[in-house]
Amino acid sequence: MLQRANSWIQRHPWQWDTALAVLLFASSTDEAHVGGPGTAFAATVVNALVAATVIPRRRFPVAAFTAVAVLGSLQIALGQRPGSVPPIAALQPTATDLAIPVLLYTLTVHRSRRISVAGLVACLLGSAVAVLQWSPAHQAYPGIPLLAADPPPSPSSCRGTPDGQSTTSGDSRGRRDHA
Repeated sequence: MLQRANSWIQRHPWQWDTALAVLLFASSTDEAHVGGPGTAFAATVVNALVAATVIPRRRFPVAAFTAVAVLGSLQIALGQRPGSVPPIAALQPTATDLAIPVLLYTLTVHRSRRISVAGLVACLLGSAVAVLQWSPAHQAYPGIPLLAADPPPSPSSCRGTPDGQSTTSGDSRGRRDHA
């Protein structure tokens, strides 16, 4: 079965890449409602452009990677801002941005090592800048309840109980007394 699927992909690369682009675009359709109707439409256009870069990736890997790198750079520079309104709300990062590693892989497979390493460096630098730009330093993230939890106590504020359980310094009774 996998051999047949792989054979079909090799015989129909444009159809496969179009299907991949549609899948990437569809993965972010629920993320496109970032504001009013105009902003949602603009976000949909940006996601469509990012997804569309996957279609010509085999024939024009450098151009496709460059296009998605420019769009990704615009997302980093003008997109999401923790605690404030972004300059251009339509440039929010979405699941469609998974096109970036797909295009980096294509660049690696179809071009020389020099070009591939340049693409990798661009992705690593972009990732580092995105983390610095988007991560709220030392703040709980309110979007996901798990990440909104308080940070764990520091080792200096913990002490052990006779039964090996650790408690925070604010809990003088320990777990043993509750049983």
